This record gives sequence, C-alpha cells and structure tokens, in this order.
Amino acid sequence: MNKEKLKKPVRWENYNDQLRRNKFGSGYKHKHPILFDYHYFNKDEKEEFLKQYIDPDMYWAEKNNELDFVVEEPSWEVYKFPLITKELSNMIIEEVEHFNEWVGPKEGPNYYIAYGTTDTFLEAIPGTRNDDDKPLEELYQSIEKKYIKSVIKHVWKYNAGYYPASRVLKYEKNKQEFLRPHHDDTICTSVLSLNDNYKGGGTWFERQKFTVNPKAGWCSLHPAKLTHRHAGKRVTEGKRYIIVTFIS
Repeated sequence: MNKEKLKKPVRWENYNDQLRRNKFGSGYKHKHPILFDYHYFNKDEKEEFLKQYIDPDMYWAEKNNELDFVVEEPSWEVYKFPLITKELSNMIIEEVEHFNEWVGPKEGPNYYIAYGTTDTFLEAIPGTRNDDDKPLEELYQSIEKKYIKSVIKHVWKYNAGYYPASRVLKYEKNKQEFLRPHHDDTICTSVLSLNDNYKGGGTWFERQKFTVNPKAGWCSLHPAKLTHRHAGKRVTEGKRYIIVTFIS
C-alpha cells in the first residue's frame, strides 16, 4: 500500500480490511504458516496447538482452576502472568516484521489518536484461503478468551466480553522510543511482552510509581481510566514488541 495515501485520516478498520485484501490479492507468503493454520483446525487440533504454545504453567493452572499459582500482583491492581512460549512470541515478531506494514503515531489511521503508537494490527495480515479471514487475530483472540479472560474473572470477578482487534506496538531507539502518560478508554488493558532483549522500556504507572516490564511471553493487566494513568518508558537500546488489547 502506498504510504503517501496514509497521510489523510482513515478509520483503522477500513485501513486493515483494505491492506489485508491487497496483500491477499498480491499472493502474500507467510513467514510462519502455522500461525495461520490454527484458524482452520478442528477442536482437537486447536487444543494440541494451545498445549504446545501456551506457557506450561498457565496451561496447567487454567486446566485445574489454580490461577493463584501463576498470577502475580507486583503493584496495586497491576497483574502479570505467563501466557505464551518464547517460541510463539518469536514467531509473532518475525511474522509482523515480515509483513512490514507499520503505521507511525501521526500517519493515516493514527491521525485522530492523541497518544498514537507505531503499530500494526494482527487482523491486517491475511489468511491463506480468502481475503476475509483474519487467522492471526482469531488465534490471539482464542488465547485471550480462554486465558486472559480467566485471569480477569479471577482477580476482579468481572466477566469481560469485548475483545477488540489487537495491535502489535514497536518501540525503538531513534524512532518511537516512548509514549507519554495517558489513560486508556476501556475497562482494562492487556499488554503481552513478545521479547525482552532490549534496554529500558516497560509500562510505568504514574500514581503507583511503578514500572512493569515482564519477560517475553508474559502478559500484564491493569484497569484503565481513573486509577492507572500510565506511560511507555523510553527504550534506550534494541526494539520492544508488545501486543495491546483494550478489553471491556
């Protein structure tokens, strides 16, 4: 897609649909096809996939309803827990870099966003069978609705029902290094760390005077709006990749 066309405002969902269809039509080849096969698996095959790529402690804890063994609260109402394996984390990073359709903080669909980021949506990457399929987004939503939803219900007794499209954010030195303090306009936010081979970074909470910066494959959760104004701390070396979802 021509980057010059992104200078004018466009809604994210329209941009993602157009990009996905253009890529599908041009014969896009995936870096890791296994990420896109999940969408077409039967129930047993999906369970085998999760057993292989969900963190073993989280897989066990969810199966046995023993989430206290894996969920930590390093600061007030900020939670972290293991979610996916490093192998899956690395495949997602490699896939989005192979896709290589990043939108900067003030480009196209980010034009309206006060605290824009350098990101790409999982739903923008096409599947293998038709241009409407969003296999990587649906894979991650399956993980969210089984594991992250369970943690939300466990710690807050809240049955989260809305999981909008997730985006991969990238922070790197000399480009977008940080994000200023802000509130998320949602009930709670999940942040999945895809890597930890960088310096600096992390999510800093203003009132709590605390930074959470989980290792690769770990996810953090925090409430949005009033109590947990936060910022993305500056990355001083390397690149930081995270998946963010605003959950209601």
